[in-house]
Amino acid sequence: MHNYRRIIALIDIQHNSEHVARRALQLARTHGALLGFAAIIDYKPGFECDHAPFMTPRQMLDAIRHDVTGKVTQLVGKVGAQGSEILIVQGSRLKAIETLTNEWQAELLLVDVAQRDLAGKRLNCDVLSIQNTQRIGLMQGIANAISMAF
Repeated sequence: MHNYRRIIALIDIQHNSEHVARRALQLARTHGALLGFAAIIDYKPGFECDHAPFMTPRQMLDAIRHDVTGKVTQLVGKVGAQGSEILIVQGSRLKAIETLTNEWQAELLLVDVAQRDLAGKRLNCDVLSIQNTQRIGLMQGIANAISMAF
């Protein structure tokens, strides 16, 4: 088994990534590795609301970055990984992941198994897909299935 020294957990703030965060923390503790929690902002200026109060593209990006950082920080606290680095990257998803893993010199990237867009992509680190094994109730399962249809 490879002894990882730098691990990144890719957090998707639109979905529950707690299982990814918990597994990343577990692996970081096992390997004595530095742990970073990353989120990607794929913001393209030009789609801002024209209603008051108007925000410039820069102000909108700053507001999104602040919101995403807060959500990742909250997740880090929830899983007990205080002191880990929070990495917020802007850009298209795959390019941002390449940049993130290269600049942070990650040796392992943990992602949710639903993030299939990484399959077959060459990165300078290992990629581990984590499946959420949390059991859900019947009604939650039905609600999830219906929401996926729309």
